[in-house]
Amino acid sequence: MKRPCGYDIKMDGAVLSVAFTPKPDASSSPKPKPMEKKEQDEAEVDRLKAEVAFLKSRNSDLEDKLRQWKEKSDNATVSSSTPSGAGHVDGILESVESWRLAWQDKDVERYGNFYSESFTQDGQDKKAWLLSKKEKFERAEVISIKTENIQVGISGNQASVKFIQDYQSGRHKDRGIKTLIMTQTSEGWKILFEKWEALKVSVSSFK
Repeated sequence: MKRPCGYDIKMDGAVLSVAFTPKPDASSSPKPKPMEKKEQDEAEVDRLKAEVAFLKSRNSDLEDKLRQWKEKSDNATVSSSTPSGAGHVDGILESVESWRLAWQDKDVERYGNFYSESFTQDGQDKKAWLLSKKEKFERAEVISIKTENIQVGISGNQASVKFIQDYQSGRHKDRGIKTLIMTQTSEGWKILFEKWEALKVSVSSFK
């Protein structure tokens, strides 16, 4: 059997010497034992399983976030006549929600801050109208206000906000369409005008 060799040449005066050194036989190198390869394969399978489980978990998290975002966006329909108008929607929705909470808390001062100084209703200016509201708040029991299907339309510095409003205080309940015409000011979005239309007959004229 021939084996590859290395060699080393030396010159000593007039004598030339060559030394041959056999190279290791590649065929004699130790091969992985069958059991070791099986363990390596099993380790690789386990790694792949762990990676798949991680990707599934991440995908599930993304699906949850997408579902939450969709549920939130389904509650607000937005239209705008200007490309930048949609950027004001969050501010409008926050104002409407804070207005709802102030009304529900019967906090006249906080409630009044959401109305423009130019606001008028039923022939009354803002000051007179808020006085009448204060009297109603004082007579009312616990107030519950719920809103749904909010629609926002923006044109310049004005917005139209329309939604279904459920009102309850004591034995009185009503459900109707509320429309708020709002204007953008240095202090945020303020209500210029509001309108309410019943969806069904109210059991009381007090609202």
